[in-house]
Amino acid sequence: VKLLEKEKADIAMGSDPDADRMGVVIPHQGKLHYLNGNQIGTIMIHYIFSELKKKNKMPTKPYFVKTIVTTPLQDKIAAHFGVTVENTLTGFKWICGRMNEIERTQPDRTFLFGTEESFGYLNHTECRDKDGVSSVTVMAEIALYYKTMGMTVVDALDKIYEEFGFSHEVLLSLDYEGIEGSKKIGRIMEYFRKNAQSKFMNFKVERFEDYENQINTNQSLPKSNVLGLICEKNVHVYLRPSGTEPKIKFYVMLREDQGSLAEKKKNAEVKANVVLSFLKTTCDGI
Repeated sequence: VKLLEKEKADIAMGSDPDADRMGVVIPHQGKLHYLNGNQIGTIMIHYIFSELKKKNKMPTKPYFVKTIVTTPLQDKIAAHFGVTVENTLTGFKWICGRMNEIERTQPDRTFLFGTEESFGYLNHTECRDKDGVSSVTVMAEIALYYKTMGMTVVDALDKIYEEFGFSHEVLLSLDYEGIEGSKKIGRIMEYFRKNAQSKFMNFKVERFEDYENQINTNQSLPKSNVLGLICEKNVHVYLRPSGTEPKIKFYVMLREDQGSLAEKKKNAEVKANVVLSFLKTTCDGI
């Protein structure tokens, strides 16, 4: 970011040490915008699908793969372009596992993209993991494409929001270490499993998903200790213990349909903060 500011560049991109993830920073209207993983994946699929359609190169039976905790805005974009969505459990091993399965059993389908909210993307079939290197090349192309139109990537994202609706996602990660922490995480999962089947905060739960007990889930997915609360007013909450760290994660996804884009952004942020506060307070007392 310091180099971006020094060089007055249009974009900064970085990967982690094993180069499988990608982060993006965009200067826009005098501010630096750190795009989240959902936003990066959204701008990438929209660009790829748009270009294929524009150039009349959209293959027959195209599909893309995402995780259940990745923004549902991407499902909406895919439907617009006639691309089928495959939703998997969290992690690229599940995304690529689904790719492998489709290649074996449905070879007439064409893979276009794989994405997860934690900054992982795959735009080819040459490897079976998220690929930060190819992601950088795609994002560079996207940034250049919009620059030739006098737009930044943030402008392009806002244009997508205007067309498909504004989507806002936040991740809450609560750390509970040691044996007692592990027990607490278990209690938290059981609390929501028992008490959030019909109501979450003041929201009616329209669909309660329990991936451990396979309630209202895709039965082809393996059992996993994940809960999904699909609530009224476009509020989605997923929760799961981390598989590698002593923490529990809450994925909060909101969609706002009323007002100007600026009003939607403000209202979504306020609503998200209320949800996060409720989750923190509730977990502290369990």
